[in-house]
Amino acid sequence: MEGYLTSRDGIKIFYKRWEAANPIGTLIISHGYSEYCGRYEAIASRLIEGGLDVYAFDCRGHGKSEGKRGHVNNFNEYINDLDAVVQQASGWKGKPFFLLGHSMGGLIACLYCLKFRMESKLSIRGLILSSPAIKLSVKAAFLERLCCKILSAVKPDFVLPSRVEPSHLAKDEKVIEKYRNDPLICRQISARLYTQMVKRGNEIMRRAGEFTLPVILVAGEEDKVVSAEAIKEFYEKIPSKKKSLKIYPGGYHELLNDFGKEEVLSDILSWAKSFLVA
Repeated sequence: MEGYLTSRDGIKIFYKRWEAANPIGTLIISHGYSEYCGRYEAIASRLIEGGLDVYAFDCRGHGKSEGKRGHVNNFNEYINDLDAVVQQASGWKGKPFFLLGHSMGGLIACLYCLKFRMESKLSIRGLILSSPAIKLSVKAAFLERLCCKILSAVKPDFVLPSRVEPSHLAKDEKVIEKYRNDPLICRQISARLYTQMVKRGNEIMRRAGEFTLPVILVAGEEDKVVSAEAIKEFYEKIPSKKKSLKIYPGGYHELLNDFGKEEVLSDILSWAKSFLVA
């Protein structure tokens, strides 16, 4: 099933839903920068086999959702988009649910949990973070950062070509080539989106002590997009008594799409199921 939801400011958000035969829970996916929910089709198929209903959506300015490509005025807009999906999913079959955020989507999922005070608003059973973009692997040069900061203030929707290198995402050449030729991939980023990503990544690290719900983090040891060391630091700082960290040797950024994805998905499913009673 697929369709559109309306976010708080009237923006139409595209979403997809995959239904398990005998669901024991629901999982909502928040994708990374430049991509869209359709890239999670194979992942969703594996998750519904494991008994989880799956929702995924295109962030505004991405995929089939409305909004200027690669731009957001404030990360709260992404959080509100996710909330629109959560509100629909939470009323569907009344099942407990998990959030899975990849890369930038990991920031969105974390900020969502912080905004709605973890378990207090809804029965979020656990948070799954795949290569969360807490800190980028390579820091931009000082002048680039200064220019983006100035542009973010005076011309926030000014866009620059994306610097995402497809070969840094995965080792599987088929995945790399498909990404390069995918017309739905966003290939630009606004000054405001870039500065917001950096700012919110810093905020999440600073507020790591507020994460008390169950959390699993999965990351590639050789990730060239986000910092695996920052992910480890975040893990050490969070006080959750039910936390897990999986660092995959030789892994790149898109663990869920690359060689070895079955192991990663199996680890995520096993972790999620440990909190559910069929």
